[in-house]
Order: sequence, then C-alpha cells, then structure tokens
Amino acid sequence: LVGCNLWEFMQLSDCGPRQQVEEVAAAALASGRDWLVTSVVRDGEIGALLAAGGRAHAALTPRLHGRLPRGAGDLLKLRLLGGLLGGEDGPTSLSRAVGACEAVLRRAQEWSAPELPAAACWPILADAPAARLETLA
Repeated sequence: LVGCNLWEFMQLSDCGPRQQVEEVAAAALASGRDWLVTSVVRDGEIGALLAAGGRAHAALTPRLHGRLPRGAGDLLKLRLLGGLLGGEDGPTSLSRAVGACEAVLRRAQEWSAPELPAAACWPILADAPAARLETLA
C-alpha cells in the first residue's frame, strides 16, 4: 500500500494532473498498485481514497476553511493503520480515519491551536466518527 497526498500521487504514478476523486480512483486502479491518496477533492469536499484489491473507496467531508495546522495527512494514515491493525476492514478504517481528521481539525480551529492537537484528542482517535463513504469501483 502506497500512502501519499494527491500531489505526490501525481508524481509517483506519472499519470498527469487529476482533480476529482473519480479521476484519481481510475488512475490508481489502472496502475495495478494499492494506494491511499489523501487530499482528494470533489465539489467543496476533501478526503481520502483507498484503491486496493481492484476496488476503490472514497471518504469525504466538507472542506474546512481558515487556518488549519499541518499534519492531517499523517494523522489520517496513522488512524487508518491503527484501524486496520485493530481489525477494521479497509473501507471502514478509511471512513473513520477521515472522520477523525475532520473532528481533530475542527477542535484545532475551536482552540486556535497552532499545531495539530492529536494527543489532546486521543478520545476522538480511539472512537472516531465515520465520514461519508462511497464505493467508486
């Protein structure tokens, strides 16, 4: 499983610019590799794509505006891995990882936190809310 953000995916896959999550899913599946791509977008939403085993799933949340601390992509990958190691299937882990990131970022905005408050938000990570999940292929 290759984990990267959208810009890195475009560089690693040599597929050229992709904008919408459906385009990224098609390119990821065509590559023959398994991918976790963060920062995928669609119509004011942002989230992540899991393309593995010939299937593609996207978890999306409303895009947050304003100042946001860096590190959400790393947090998402850690939560996804934790979910997988804890027995969640890929799509469930993806949905909960994206949901957790949105909740932690909202908390960071509420607190005007200059950094991602991951440690202070451990209950959110442990019992992560699910983001909207779509099966794309």
